[in-house]
Amino acid sequence: MISAGTSVYFKSGASQETLSVLREQGMNATLHISKPLGRMMLRKSDLIFAMTRSHRMQILDHVPYVENRVYLLKEFCSQSIGGDSDLDIPDPIGQSHGAYQECMLTINEAIEKIVELL
Repeated sequence: MISAGTSVYFKSGASQETLSVLREQGMNATLHISKPLGRMMLRKSDLIFAMTRSHRMQILDHVPYVENRVYLLKEFCSQSIGGDSDLDIPDPIGQSHGAYQECMLTINEAIEKIVELL
């Protein structure tokens, strides 16, 4: 599993709020360094998960032929299955601790469902 961002212009660590929320879940991300999403990375990926529709569009702008491998994470959440709800996971940057927790819960739910399906 590789994590990369569509808007990474320089490498940096996770925000303090992200580290705090992950620490509450027993995870340590202090060594995490952001990296930009690249064409080669996309070409080599079996599955690609995006947080927002905008991210998905940016991915497809770079490498259109990966379309059948790109999914929105929230497509796998119970609140979205069979519904027409918003499939974007809002970026919590600059928001409250609760917004980070909500984001993490949504991501966790999606990942659990994806692992179950695989």
